[in-house]
Amino acid sequence: MLQALALQVRFNGGPKVVDGVELNLSHGKVTALVGESGSGKSVSARAIMGLLPPSANVKGSAVLSGRGDNPNLQLVGAGRKILNEVRGARIAMVFQEPTTALNPLMKVGAQIDEIILLHEDVSRSKAKARSLELLGEVSINEPERVYNSYPHQLSGGQLQRACIAMAIACRPCVVIADEPTTALDMVVQAQILDLLRDLTKKRNLGVLLITHDMGVVADIADEVVVLRHGQIVEHGEVEQIFYHPTQDYTKQLLASVPTLGRELVVPQIGRSDVSEQKAAQAVKDLLEPLPLKRAEDVPAADPNAAPKVAVKIRDLVVEFGAGKKRKRAVDNVSFDLYAGEILALVGQSGSGKSTISSTIYGQVKPTAGTVELTGENICSVSRRKRQALLSQLGVVFQNPASSLNPRRTVLQSVAEPLRLHTTMNRAEREARALSALVAARLEPELANRYPHELSGGQRQRVAIARAIVLRPQLVIADEPTSALDVSVQAQVLVTLAQLQKEMGFAALLITHDLAVVEQLASRTVVLNSGKIVESGPTADVLGNPQTEYTRRLINAVPVADPREQAQRREQR
Repeated sequence: MLQALALQVRFNGGPKVVDGVELNLSHGKVTALVGESGSGKSVSARAIMGLLPPSANVKGSAVLSGRGDNPNLQLVGAGRKILNEVRGARIAMVFQEPTTALNPLMKVGAQIDEIILLHEDVSRSKAKARSLELLGEVSINEPERVYNSYPHQLSGGQLQRACIAMAIACRPCVVIADEPTTALDMVVQAQILDLLRDLTKKRNLGVLLITHDMGVVADIADEVVVLRHGQIVEHGEVEQIFYHPTQDYTKQLLASVPTLGRELVVPQIGRSDVSEQKAAQAVKDLLEPLPLKRAEDVPAADPNAAPKVAVKIRDLVVEFGAGKKRKRAVDNVSFDLYAGEILALVGQSGSGKSTISSTIYGQVKPTAGTVELTGENICSVSRRKRQALLSQLGVVFQNPASSLNPRRTVLQSVAEPLRLHTTMNRAEREARALSALVAARLEPELANRYPHELSGGQRQRVAIARAIVLRPQLVIADEPTSALDVSVQAQVLVTLAQLQKEMGFAALLITHDLAVVEQLASRTVVLNSGKIVESGPTADVLGNPQTEYTRRLINAVPVADPREQAQRREQR
């Protein structure tokens, strides 16, 4: 259906970022394109679609098979008119983040209608009828409501289903799915994968799946193409790649997949060159006392006291909206997080995990209940004291590309909390920020770069360095690895765990990846619709779940084993 041969891409005359990639997409089959960030996966797909910027120089061939009286089409070098006719009608794309792929100012139904009206000679009423039919085909329970909703009014799973409906609206023969499940929780991810598999067979599509999640590959792919530095290092049937890989790179990719019941393996590929000795000295430097601007407002630590409660939450209620549209996002939640402990909050999207963390660092005001940070109720203290208490807290957000200021260097971003909360001069701030970067296993040479000049894993380590630079009592890690490929994910997780052990801070880990929870957290709290449904030691919660909801979460975790994934599909 689509054959790419000797595909090459350069930007501004630089080195080849894609070098000799070859792909063959067949009817009713899913071909997975895998590799680390920067390996050329998305660039290859965008080169085929003609979506690269003018600075890109694309060579090679990408031929889309003919349909009816239409001849085979050469996409590389094709003009705008041909590409506009092909995109959406014969070859479609499902992007990673549906919230950015959809127009926030248009209703979802109107956006699906637009694709149909652009490529087919039908009335608006027929386009609407087709759109409603498509929304039903992608397993949306209330097609009429979703059709008349704006993107912000829908869940992540509903948005991704709507994007898939848009992609198949004009009956394309090829669909490119670029990380279609990265932003979704495990249960919704399993549903989306089931949907993609069913549509592939039902509509006889050729699907190119771009992903860094080897569990997703094991679940849905028929063939696998492994990329590294823009070149194919291995290609074969899915079982051959998983059970009999021939290349060391492929073996390391598979070994670095976080898996329930297996110890995390940190691969050598892309590993930091910072020595453990340098990192240990940097941590020692960070443990030195800080000249805080409002030190008198920060509770003094008692070294002889029993294990200190870093966060104490009691009867927390958070509601949004007003009147009949008022929704309770957090419903009477209570738990303690002790100093030196890693506690995980898990649950599906919308279960209240991030809302709870937002109340801790003051972004969301609770409707009822208390949130105590290092012994003080952060909801009732003065603004001055709240700012002092927040100096004891660091946050690592999900997407470092958006949480780091693109106009500041790495060193400036890491030093910013020191400017806000300490009396240090500029030279002292920069020296401590440099120590934080080294402690996070980043080379000092990266300090003067900007975020866009770093890889995803390096950016997330910068975010970790910023979170620990004030020697906090608590670090909140909100989905810290969901946007990273598996090898980089393993490195970031180990870095975070090492720093937590060396510096002794409490950590609140918010994630939907239960394999990550098993590796890092000593205790786990399971949330569903804002309520705690289960909590306890992580080994007990994951090894012997007491609720059907927790069992469903565990069963939805994809594993890097095609045969086991096939069994799980049958059970689902």
